[in-house]
Amino acid sequence: MVRTMASSLLALGLFLGLGLATPAAIADEDQPRRVTVTGQAEIQAAPDIATLSIGVEIEAKTPGEALAANAARMTAVTKRLKQAGIADKDMQTSQLGIWPIYADRQQPRKTVAYRVSNQLTVTIRDIDRLGATLDQAVADGANSVGGPTFAIADPEPLLAKAREAAVRDAIAKAERYAAAAEVELGEVLSIDEGSGGGPIFTRHMRAESMTASTPVAPGETTIAASVTLTFAIR
Repeated sequence: MVRTMASSLLALGLFLGLGLATPAAIADEDQPRRVTVTGQAEIQAAPDIATLSIGVEIEAKTPGEALAANAARMTAVTKRLKQAGIADKDMQTSQLGIWPIYADRQQPRKTVAYRVSNQLTVTIRDIDRLGATLDQAVADGANSVGGPTFAIADPEPLLAKAREAAVRDAIAKAERYAAAAEVELGEVLSIDEGSGGGPIFTRHMRAESMTASTPVAPGETTIAASVTLTFAIR
């Protein structure tokens, strides 16, 4: 009686185990075989806008004197930029600060002067005038220049071309892998877009190194796209 009951329980356990394993096995068989590849593409183009920082730094004995002198010089710089065709929307104050200047690091510290810095972020939409605009700003009192950073004002058309090229690159890779593995490509199961794009370089220039005709080389800007495709294979 005991042996019969044990045999029955063992048979039931095997039956349940097989019953639980069967759906998983079926699910595995239902999952299509697949291959995932990433395609990339880059397009180079000449930039048509430049962004740079133009500023004035002034030191004086009192905060008021430093601020007044800085304001007068910055007003002249801003006026010159407007005369050069820079629109108000393309100029934005990025930094304005006052800092004490100490005689030494010993305590108590003695303040001997104050420094005022006013930095303006400027977008120049006529790159051919970039060098001349910098020279004029420096002539009117700007003594701190950062950049420029070159970019494309409307990158979407170029980005669309880069995306198409990235998809073609992914398809070509998938076809090569399928041929090497002796399988056939099926339908596309998923498409995931990556990120890309950006300026090719950033240059920093000091005002004191500039001449009457500051040379500026915009070079090329790279627009990049990346896409990941998953294909069924058979």
